[in-house]
Amino acid sequence: MRKRQPEIHGCQIRRIIVLLLICIMGFVMVFHTPVKVQAKKSNGNGLNAEIQKETKEIASFVKKHWNHLDKKGGDLAKYETCRIVVKSQNLQDDFGASDCLHAEGYGEYILQYSSARETKVAYKKLRKIYKKDCYVDQILDANVLMDLGETQEDITLQEDAMTQADITLQEDAMAQDGIGVEEDITEAPRPTSSQITWGYETMGFANVAADWQEDESATVAIIDTGCDMGNWYFDASRFDARSFDFVEEDSIPQDESSNGHGTHVAGIVSTCTPKQVSLMILRVFDASGGSSVSLIDTALQYAINNHATVINMSLGYEKSTLDEEDVDFWDEDIDQAYAANIPVCCASGNGARKGKGVAYYYPACSDKTISVGSIDSDQNIAATSSQGEALDFSAPGVGIVSALKGGTWDEEAGTWQTKIDSGTSMACPHVTSAFAYLKKNYPNETISQLYDRAKALCVDLGETGHDATFGNGYIHFNCTHQYQIQVVAPTHTTEGYTSYSCSLCGNSRIKYVTPKTAHHFIAYTIDPIQKNGVWQDGLRYEECEECHVRRNEEVIPAPVDNVINAANVVKTYSKVVQVFNLNATCSGGAKLTYQSNNRNIVVNSAGQVTVKAKYIGEAVITIISSATAEYKAAMKQVTVTVTPKKTTVSKVTSPKKRTMKVTWKKNTTASGYQVYCSKTKKFTSNTKALALKGQKKVTVNITKLKSKKKYYVKIRAYKTVSGKKIYGPWSAVKTCKVK
Repeated sequence: MRKRQPEIHGCQIRRIIVLLLICIMGFVMVFHTPVKVQAKKSNGNGLNAEIQKETKEIASFVKKHWNHLDKKGGDLAKYETCRIVVKSQNLQDDFGASDCLHAEGYGEYILQYSSARETKVAYKKLRKIYKKDCYVDQILDANVLMDLGETQEDITLQEDAMTQADITLQEDAMAQDGIGVEEDITEAPRPTSSQITWGYETMGFANVAADWQEDESATVAIIDTGCDMGNWYFDASRFDARSFDFVEEDSIPQDESSNGHGTHVAGIVSTCTPKQVSLMILRVFDASGGSSVSLIDTALQYAINNHATVINMSLGYEKSTLDEEDVDFWDEDIDQAYAANIPVCCASGNGARKGKGVAYYYPACSDKTISVGSIDSDQNIAATSSQGEALDFSAPGVGIVSALKGGTWDEEAGTWQTKIDSGTSMACPHVTSAFAYLKKNYPNETISQLYDRAKALCVDLGETGHDATFGNGYIHFNCTHQYQIQVVAPTHTTEGYTSYSCSLCGNSRIKYVTPKTAHHFIAYTIDPIQKNGVWQDGLRYEECEECHVRRNEEVIPAPVDNVINAANVVKTYSKVVQVFNLNATCSGGAKLTYQSNNRNIVVNSAGQVTVKAKYIGEAVITIISSATAEYKAAMKQVTVTVTPKKTTVSKVTSPKKRTMKVTWKKNTTASGYQVYCSKTKKFTSNTKALALKGQKKVTVNITKLKSKKKYYVKIRAYKTVSGKKIYGPWSAVKTCKVK
């Protein structure tokens, strides 16, 4: 895919009322039995239960807090959702979040706060740590994301772009293909030629649709307002079982928008592609047109995780409406899709009349998405279609006939209702459909290679080659394919296949039809060995004695370092014998042996430690694991320490100015004492430390303190053993206000 300057999209949706197309929506259900919504078995990879479960948790979390907005306005307007998304599997600190969801499969944390101000404070801290992997979940409006706010002048321009010949052709086709009231219409109808986009013929989809084999499949993910899934326009079995409603948290993403945007977009893909292409409908807008950054982010990740063939995004926003740091919300998802060779097709935006090119819109401005502009049936660029060097392709987008949300039988017109709309939102699904064909024919090619193939199929418009008005032009499959067929027999190492090569256009594809022939396998084992003091892995495998191809190769690991898990132990002086277990473990269940360097602290073969009564000191216990087939021998040393008993402070007074007197009970197990005095309870600053030798001393005066200040004091005993001081636990903290 060609590199370009950032640009994006917005999509313009507006009805263009064509003469006498739709007059009255009346008692139509008398003549039409609604199509029962069915879920098409998902193509390729099937439903992933963990993805479905976690996706529902995310949608539920956002819905739970959807109406908890803190509309402060001003510099806090950005934070009204009180929600932050952090792309990380290891959150260091949530900085006061009131609710949190860790979506492990999506690699993110969703943090909910109590107020916009708290959210702003937390965001600044999180942004310093996670940089671009952290964003505020902002409310997004479909009227902005789809650029629906066109003026009457825009509408007039769209209507003018449709010539009278276009209108007459549509009307004649409807008169010819329309279904009469007296006809039997108990079976769900299929759209006729007048009820589908004129882009179907213009882009040559008719030339390649029949070439799609029954056993070949693809999935187009449509991130939008959902779809009227019971609409007469659709073959209900085409809806993919992985379709999801991120608003209602279920698998029936019904279009409840007032404009039926998603239904119209899905209808274009439905008519431009054959039945083998399933529609993964991902609803991210509620009935009022509201969505959020995180919902669209999750939908993108969901489509990638479920291995969509192509992703359609007939949406986007103008970058100038957001902070500079907020123009890359979905970059990580787009990068993942690009790496997985999943094309992401985006409407280029409808900002031409506002002087806004593709570079102003996101995500179409990304150099890893495919941006699509709109043309009319005379191959002129639409008056509102955003242009620029970042524009990749043009496609039919003016006067596009497709599914009407709630469309039924129109008794007065004598036909089933459809809708005519215009905008880059309508152009985008045409290119999405084209890339579904390319992906089917060349499943192992990169997006860059598919992009070059699309360029080679383009009808060049405007200046020769790529230009800022039309991009590379519009894709046209101009060949009915006259295939030369070659059958290749299978061998031990390759499947048999049939190759099809078109002698006219060079298009080619391969269909595997027969399995490999049988091998004669013999099992071999190479044990791990030690060479020049270094262990080398062994190998277990099967090898065909005829062609020497291997299978079921399995590494036999050489012994690795063992890990002994054991911790240091601290005990307090006791008048009786103390017995406890080290609870040491190691990898692989190897046998452990123990040895102590102190006869007062001994350990047996089971790791049980016995401390002599009335003993203070420490011992180093050495733990050794024997070697096994998987692990080397290992050693670990832990220290067992027995400390003096806890000292009790009996009284703290201030006998005179700037002096504090501390009295404690004599500790008979001590060699001396350590006294801490501080103005802070945690002894973090302005702390005095006194070391007192001898156990008999039970009082000390601490002088040169500040008058009228509250001081804290604690004390502990120590015992000198073999020249090393072993400290007992601290006493309880006492306080005193100094005179």
